[in-house]
Formats: sequence, structure tokens, C-alpha cells
Amino acid sequence: MFQINYRIVENEDELKKMTKEAYDEEWGNIEGLLELCFNESSYGYMYDGEINPEMLAVGCFQDELLVSWFHNLLEAVVALREVEHITVCEMECPKMLEFQKRDEFLEVREIDEMDDKKSKVRFYKKFKVQSMGRPIVQRGIPRRLVELKSGEAFTKGIEVCETDFIKTIILHHEFEQEVIKKAQQFVTDVEEKFPHLVMSRTLIRLRESIHKAEQCIKHT
Repeated sequence: MFQINYRIVENEDELKKMTKEAYDEEWGNIEGLLELCFNESSYGYMYDGEINPEMLAVGCFQDELLVSWFHNLLEAVVALREVEHITVCEMECPKMLEFQKRDEFLEVREIDEMDDKKSKVRFYKKFKVQSMGRPIVQRGIPRRLVELKSGEAFTKGIEVCETDFIKTIILHHEFEQEVIKKAQQFVTDVEEKFPHLVMSRTLIRLRESIHKAEQCIKHT
């Protein structure tokens, strides 16, 4: 079983005052809660109670960037039609969700990047590193893109370990269907709450990502 639960948690009065142009330039996302349920394992959490203005004012329950998450999950749908193994980085966190195809199933586990600060410092000094980043959705084993001050770049493998997330198996087609269905539902919910954002670049791009995933499933 795979299920996506989400809840939009935004200061609606403030967002309704913004033009779609200002929204795209200044924010371009929707905050809220997200829960990904993989059988007995899950990422994130939900809160069904009332959220009052005081809670909103201090940022309660605005833990996830929902537009970004749906983009990433839709990209995962496409990637898993092309390769056998991918990882999806969790937002602002060293943890990743790993998907491995097993016939018509997906094996899912959560992995965490092992953070050896001393080794990282030595690596930065030895190679004169400018920056190290990692794609949100990676095909194959997780790696970091290393950019040197000289302008050269290369990739470096990431050492990982499992978390207390229980490794599990879900149906591949169920994952695809749920991601697309909930992404469409999310777009509809945003359009109903904030109709002035219907033609914002943010929602146009998300609808394009949904269409791309649908076409990928249809033609592969």
C-alpha cells in the first residue's frame, strides 16, 4: 500500500493579497504538511486539528514545501520508467528515500548520509572544493557533484546507512497512480483556495510535470 496525505497550511489572507507575478517571484511554493505512507513505514506526519492564527504566525505545521515535493515525486515516476534504482532527497535533510525496482514492485527504504565532519574538512582542503551538492532525484546510487575552485567538477559517492524506517515493498503502478492522482488533487485544491494563482508559473510548471509523468507511463 502506498498513500500520500497532505494539508495546505498557509496564511491565506496574506497569499490572497499577492498578485500571481509577486507570488512567482517571491515565493513560488505552497507550505504545509506531507505524509508518505509505505505500508507500515512512513515519512512525515499529519495533523488534523484546528490551526489558529497564532500557530500560523510562528510557522506551526508549515514543515514541507508541497509544490517542490510533488515535482520531485513526479520526477521519480518518470525516472523509474527509465532506470531500476533511484533516490529522492528529503527536503533540507541528509536523508533519502531509495526506490529499487523488483519486477512489478518497488522496494523502498530510507537511507541517511553518514556525516564524518573531519573527513569532509580534509576533503575540502585537499581538493580545494568550492561546493558540493546533490540532485534531488538521482538515477542510480547517490552521489554528490563536487565543484572545485579551479572550475573542474566531478562526482563523489555518498556513504549511507539505513534509518529506523522499515524497508518495505509496494506495487510500482500503485506508486505511479497515487503520485499523479494526489498531484492533480493538490493543484485543484490550490486553484480553489487561490483562484488568482491558476495561471501562475508555479502551477503551470506543476501541471506540465503531471502531464510529463502521464505521457511517460502511457508510452513506456
